[in-house]
Amino acid sequence: MDMWLAGITPRGEFDPSRYPLEPDYSDPQAWAARPHTPGAAAFAPDGMEVIAPAEAKVDVFFVHPTTFVGTGNWNENISAPMEETRAGEIVAELIMPGQAGLFNGCSRMYAPRYRQATLAAFFKPGEDGRSALDLAYSDVVKAFRHYLEHDNKGRPFILAGHSQGTCHLMRLLAEDFDPVLKPQLVAAYLLGFKITAEAAKSFAHVATLAKGSADTGCFIAYDTFLEGIDALRQPDQAEHRYDSGWKPRGGKPVVAVNPVNWSTETSSNKAQHKGFGVVEVNNPALLAGLYMPGPDTALGLRATGMQGAVLPGVAAQISKDGFLEISLPEQNFMNVGIFGGNYHNRDVSLFYVNLRENAETRVAAFLQQ
Repeated sequence: MDMWLAGITPRGEFDPSRYPLEPDYSDPQAWAARPHTPGAAAFAPDGMEVIAPAEAKVDVFFVHPTTFVGTGNWNENISAPMEETRAGEIVAELIMPGQAGLFNGCSRMYAPRYRQATLAAFFKPGEDGRSALDLAYSDVVKAFRHYLEHDNKGRPFILAGHSQGTCHLMRLLAEDFDPVLKPQLVAAYLLGFKITAEAAKSFAHVATLAKGSADTGCFIAYDTFLEGIDALRQPDQAEHRYDSGWKPRGGKPVVAVNPVNWSTETSSNKAQHKGFGVVEVNNPALLAGLYMPGPDTALGLRATGMQGAVLPGVAAQISKDGFLEISLPEQNFMNVGIFGGNYHNRDVSLFYVNLRENAETRVAAFLQQ
């Protein structure tokens, strides 16, 4: 772990004079997906409907997780086309179909590229990591404002993200979300960033934790661990930013809802789990090297489709500390690369079908109102 972290940590301090070029969100190149250029975000498993943009009555603004492990700078340079860099390739070929795409049955897609902070910012936050996250957040706010000004036109919308994407959306809700927009918010899917109760209070004026499958104006959150793991006491250096300061999240209980039965208290069984979603790619061997140290050059990875629903599923429950605990998946490929029982990189794929159906349920409930 120490050698890996050393290999992905930028060699110098965060330097404002070396900022990557600021994105221009009037340029289609600055978006990973838009309604008429969705790329692989348009993929769905066989039998699952993809709605045409002209028919969708709701939008989704999706912020992708960390895919950049470069060491030349603390933030990704997104001036190159996505297919030319490893970080961009992961967004386009894995994150867009596997995460953003689960909303393509009910929503138009807006997914910005942004100068994401490198992965080391979460393992070694300090002033360098915080500055990198501040820069990344400035892009997310700019992209959201561009979407509101040029594309939204008063339409309902979903906010969605995972990991670093959720980190920025939490801050957006707490600091830069105009209260006038609250009636338009269908729900916020804030997955995979250990939302403490204290952090949730910072945006409670906008959304509170969902208590059922059809709640709207709420947020959905969970962090997935294997049952029997003491998630609360696992090492965790990452920080939240709220109340105008950075605060550690490790060692604190979190808030969550079970994405199978949408309960905060009741466990769900395997029969209630509707299936995993798996991105099919041209060369599965490439997946092993995605987050290893090395230059940010493309590997040639390409998504070819989505597989789902993959069954049998898993049993799940919310622990006393608020973490989502699951039974061991029977499929070996779902357990590859899992360390310490932490299924962070599978937060979405584990519950793909349940999440996809739930997004459609919340949209329908919102429109009926």
